[in-house]
Amino acid sequence: MAAQNKILCCLVVALLGLGIYDVLTNFESNRCAMSFMWETPEYIDVLHMNETLQEKYPHYSLTVYGEGRYATNLEKGKYTGIPILFIPGNAGSHKQVRSLSSIALRKASDKYNFHFNYFSVDLDEELNAVYGGVLEGQTEYVHACVKHILELYKNNKNPPKQVVIIGHSKGGLVAKALFALPDFDASTVNTLITMGTPHVNAIVKPDIYMDQFTTSVNEFWSENWDSAELQDVTVLSIGGSYRDNMVRSGLVSMNGMVSPDRGLSVVVGSIPRVWLSTDHRCIVWCKELVLATNRALFDMVDKLTKQISVNPEYRMKVLNHHFVSHDGQSSYTPHTEDVVGFADENFKAISSGFHHVAGRHIEKAVHYTFPINPSDPNHALFTVTATIPSTSGWLYACTRSHEDRCIEGVDITRRARLMPPLKSNMRVAHLDLKNLGIDNVKQIVVKIPKTNKVNVIADLHGRSGRIMNATLPGFFSYKPKTVMKQHDSHTLFFNISLPDLDSVWKAYTAILEPAHCADPVRKDGNTTLHFHVPWYQEDEWSVAKATENNVMPLKLQSGRPADDLRSVQLHAYVYSRCHYRLRIAVSHREIPGQLMRFYGNLLPSFVVVVALLVVSFSLNNLVMQKPVESYIMTQSTHCKPFIVVPFITMLRKIIPHIYAPLDEADNFKVLDDQGINFGMLPIVFFVFGYGILTILAGLLEMDVLFFGKILSLVKGTSIDADSTPYTGSLGYSLLLYAILGGLMAVCVGSCGAVVLLVLVVLYLLKVVALQARVLVLKGCLNLTNDAIEKDKDVKEIEQEKDGKEIEKEKDGNEEETSVKSQEDETAASTAEPSPPTPPSPPTPLDVAQTSLHFHFALMVLTLLLALLNIPSLAFWVKNMQHDIYNLERDPALYPTLVVIAALTVLLDPAYTIPKKGLITKGLSWIVHAFTLIALLYASDAMYRLSYLLASAIFLVAVNQVMPL
Repeated sequence: MAAQNKILCCLVVALLGLGIYDVLTNFESNRCAMSFMWETPEYIDVLHMNETLQEKYPHYSLTVYGEGRYATNLEKGKYTGIPILFIPGNAGSHKQVRSLSSIALRKASDKYNFHFNYFSVDLDEELNAVYGGVLEGQTEYVHACVKHILELYKNNKNPPKQVVIIGHSKGGLVAKALFALPDFDASTVNTLITMGTPHVNAIVKPDIYMDQFTTSVNEFWSENWDSAELQDVTVLSIGGSYRDNMVRSGLVSMNGMVSPDRGLSVVVGSIPRVWLSTDHRCIVWCKELVLATNRALFDMVDKLTKQISVNPEYRMKVLNHHFVSHDGQSSYTPHTEDVVGFADENFKAISSGFHHVAGRHIEKAVHYTFPINPSDPNHALFTVTATIPSTSGWLYACTRSHEDRCIEGVDITRRARLMPPLKSNMRVAHLDLKNLGIDNVKQIVVKIPKTNKVNVIADLHGRSGRIMNATLPGFFSYKPKTVMKQHDSHTLFFNISLPDLDSVWKAYTAILEPAHCADPVRKDGNTTLHFHVPWYQEDEWSVAKATENNVMPLKLQSGRPADDLRSVQLHAYVYSRCHYRLRIAVSHREIPGQLMRFYGNLLPSFVVVVALLVVSFSLNNLVMQKPVESYIMTQSTHCKPFIVVPFITMLRKIIPHIYAPLDEADNFKVLDDQGINFGMLPIVFFVFGYGILTILAGLLEMDVLFFGKILSLVKGTSIDADSTPYTGSLGYSLLLYAILGGLMAVCVGSCGAVVLLVLVVLYLLKVVALQARVLVLKGCLNLTNDAIEKDKDVKEIEQEKDGKEIEKEKDGNEEETSVKSQEDETAASTAEPSPPTPPSPPTPLDVAQTSLHFHFALMVLTLLLALLNIPSLAFWVKNMQHDIYNLERDPALYPTLVVIAALTVLLDPAYTIPKKGLITKGLSWIVHAFTLIALLYASDAMYRLSYLLASAIFLVAVNQVMPL
């Protein structure tokens, strides 16, 4: 059974590996263009910061970016631009401001009479994503930077009163935290842009400081988003799409934290004139995104004051223009739909409802009219794509006409939106002719201006056959399913709703295939797939040549809100000279990737749960006077999902009626709030945790056996018959206490995670010694497997002989047996019952094996505790470059001290296995209860697992010294 268990666990771990590989590799190539500098970049230190604060944070500083002559002016203290402060994120450098600043500098010198001063705060590239203890200090320093930056302009004629903040990764969270400071003046920051910032929740919560900081900041924004101090603040949050495998795009949403008319959350794949994916670092230098960001910043400037506009509505319109609904105008300009008259223009009526114009050197402007019959169901919708260089009007709703000519109409050109390919200037307009908001529409007019190049496709159509719902193939389906088949080549657009794609773990692949194309096919002919998610700006686009397959992954980057019943949609734009079919297949390869992307942070808690269950059942075996089996055997025999998961479900329903604060702390509510929870989640990840722990335990057992054999060869057969692995001398105990005392001092004076690693090594030495003892005892008692099997064979032969002799005796003495049995019955009725045969006492080998298996299980707990605190160790190691050896606010301090106290007992040779009493039975149930606490309250708040593990180890140690 154990062998089969290992094979299944290898398959489970392989599936996990496939998921991790998918997250790390399954995305488009980096299509971002590099941004270049025109002159040598310089990062100039900003002097005269608050001395007291600078002494408190000696490794932080404030710099300003400059090039050439501009840098020379900055060195002289001449600040004449609009201030922008860049805050780097986890392990981020202040030099990451270069791309944003360099492009803004060049843009200002070419077109504008104002410019931006890009400041950047140097936070020493601290790992603030793995250690939350620095976030408050970083916020305090950034607050001082904002005040100091404004002080630099105080002598200017028109000094700025606000600073624009751009925060990358955790830098965006620090920027949000500014507003929660009691002494922060919210009017000094009116525009906040974050890139790759996990607003919804931290990626991992390795310590309580990260949890408290994130929770307090988010609560402040959620409770005050409509308050006076935040009503003038506009927020733009940008996610990196699938290439960002550190911060998934669903976490960058600011929904619920800012007013919908003051905040915007987008994914780069949906941003007009960007339409690509960026990794977590590339997002700050990707030229397409940097250009879009700077265009928006320049458009936000009030032309009169030469400062960022103080009108939040205007700033939001600018952000919407550049990041959501770009109509093709390079800059945002307010507009109205004006009524225009047509005089002697050239008109051509299109009676078929479909028209395609493509060519070069259009000599004379042409107005194509599409008559509308309100009673005709085929005149319900109008779709047009146009590549027209001119920025003048080209799309009109005709309200007064004469025959085929339009006399007067409304210019609705600005209803069109840009669509890929990039730099094609292609725009698309979708018009619902019954809901145009314009009365008496007679015709739709498409103007083809006099130009050198044009490509316009117009399609007047109904809903039938164009707007449809598709049933997606089931999970166990391995064949693509055809959801759309085109029969008429005079078609432009299909809208397919996908109601089955409602969970983030699902993944599909859409394939738009050309079935037949009529010659000739233009070189610029293409097809476009648009994956539209109605509840979040995470749309994705895919463009392919008209004669090639257009393949697009279909998977969500955020969960659907519980109160939003809309379905995701797949829009297909096809080439007019081809017939296409659209097929969708289940992407089994990408499903594990989705599970890892959304739920990977839950794995540590499920691994810990299985490890605690092993200890719980080991204690129970001792109470039942059964031997403690090997780790993997105990795991495969007792650790099942049904002994944990059903209780989690029941507790989640009961706790809200018993004690509300406990319900608020439920970590599964984090998943519910994000809309990504599903019923089978605990079972699936229990299996994943089970598989990981089996492989880990298997590797540890191999190591222990290897070193145990070496130690047994060194010790030979010189071992006592008692049950302890050591002699139990006073000298050994004193040495043990001295080592643990020294480790306690190191823990208090430096970093607890380092001490935990040492404790794992000490426990490993004990387990290796126990393994050596087991091997020596087997050698002494000649209990090898071959000897055991031979002994079994001999016993079986003797039992067969005895059986035959008994049969003969029975046949020869039937009467005598009958008489005797009557006498025996009479005697039995009067005799007292005999006492039960007491169980035979365990042999030294039994005791040694039980001690080995039990302490191996505790060693695994200690190892898991050390692994959980690796993040703080990484931060401590990095700080050593500044000769800082003491980690203040060490998250591993108290768990480590508790484990040190426990190991004074567990490593003492005087104590081997817990006593078999009621206290041990109760301890078994307590450890079992820890598994429920771990899933309910530590699956997201990972740092709580350390306290549970330390408590379990400590309670076992206390049980060792209890008198009962």
